[in-house]
Amino acid sequence: MQLIGALLVLIAGLWAGLHMASRYANRPKQLRQLRHALQRLETEIVYGYTPLSEAFARLAIHAAPPFASLFERMSASLRQSGSGSAADCWEREWSRAWEYTALRATDREVLLQLGRTLGVSDREDQMKHLHLAMRQLQAEEETAKEEQARYERMWRSLGLLGAALIVILMY
Repeated sequence: MQLIGALLVLIAGLWAGLHMASRYANRPKQLRQLRHALQRLETEIVYGYTPLSEAFARLAIHAAPPFASLFERMSASLRQSGSGSAADCWEREWSRAWEYTALRATDREVLLQLGRTLGVSDREDQMKHLHLAMRQLQAEEETAKEEQARYERMWRSLGLLGAALIVILMY
């Protein structure tokens, strides 16, 4: 019985360490996906003269999870009458989807600032704001890669070693 308990503690510790490590691994990937989605949005707005609701629907087709469902909901929200401005939809849908991402508060602030300008100004101004957001997200991605290199392996090891310590202290 003690062996089973020790094994369960080790598995739980390993799982916790892998979970934390995956957050560090997923953040750079999601930031890169988000930058690509913003590049597509820029193309749709500036060069395709596409309305935001349709642009978000097209983004949803090409985006990876969790962003595909986010853009799909934004498109549907913008199509509903009385759902508010594009900035309101952007903020509302991001707050709903936030827990499903590995992004951090600094990333959220960049995205919320971008959302405040969508659909409010002309194409040139929106293009400038999209470029600014993409540059800021690229800087965050570089930081995330450094953190991944520094902490991902540490969390995997820490989960297993912490669980091993608990098992040793129990017996």
